[in-house]
Amino acid sequence: MMKISHLLPPHESRSSRRKEAHSISGQGSQSLLTSAATVQGFKARICCLFALLSLLLAAPARAIPQYLGDLNADNKVDVTDLVLLINHLNAVQGSAGGPPVGAGGSPAQLPFPLNFFADVNQDGFLNQSDVDALSEMILGSQPVVFFPLTTLRETSPASGEGDVSVNRETIFRFTQPLSTNTVLTANHLYATFGGRRLLARVELATDRKTATLFYLEPIPSSARVRVTFNADDLQDFLGRSLDLDGDGAAGGLKLVDFDTHSNTAVPGTAVIGHVYASDQMPGTNATNFINRPLAHVLITVDGMEE
Repeated sequence: MMKISHLLPPHESRSSRRKEAHSISGQGSQSLLTSAATVQGFKARICCLFALLSLLLAAPARAIPQYLGDLNADNKVDVTDLVLLINHLNAVQGSAGGPPVGAGGSPAQLPFPLNFFADVNQDGFLNQSDVDALSEMILGSQPVVFFPLTTLRETSPASGEGDVSVNRETIFRFTQPLSTNTVLTANHLYATFGGRRLLARVELATDRKTATLFYLEPIPSSARVRVTFNADDLQDFLGRSLDLDGDGAAGGLKLVDFDTHSNTAVPGTAVIGHVYASDQMPGTNATNFINRPLAHVLITVDGMEE
């Protein structure tokens, strides 16, 4: 019988070949196991990502209502909205005037921006008057209306007002906040007199509901001043154009005309007297104090400083 031991290299034995084969086989199995674990981990991560994406897509975004008084964004005004409003008022425990629109914090309170939809009578406060107005809507005695465009609640001075101080700023108060990226410039809000613009600066309050025009030069006395507010490129907190002229349609200018007070001297009159210091000086005895007159005091009249 022929032996096959001579087919192996002289320095190798069958036992060493078996060990080598077993080692190669072990390395291959370990490599396959590592690859399988990597694939399984990758699949697990993909599944987690898909699950997270599904949850995000399934989670409903907070909708913006269309109607005034719709406090749960279900496109209707009913008793549920009335309960939400009453719970909100109970949570803030407002005084007789009611909390200003925009107050929040408690879980029972209406979140932004639904609190603005609760101001049913649009007076800038949430109180019993809004509960009554919402009840009338639910009962049908008052119509359900779309949430109005942002307009001006009031101006100070009012248009047509007279005897206005020459040191008084001009204020515009909005029914709802302007957008967070609003930047007011001198081209949006400015005052004119005698065919020229008065030197002034514009500031928007932190709640974005009040714009103020501060004058950097004396306003002429006995003058008709016109303040112009052009908001064609401005938007409110819902991304809508403003309705400054209050006609229910987007756009429009707001013009405020007011008359400053008159400082024309009355013939034959003058101001004569003394100016005393706020602190008195000792008199003739320890308990007697008398007024201390001040010398070289300059008295000016607003609008006639020069």
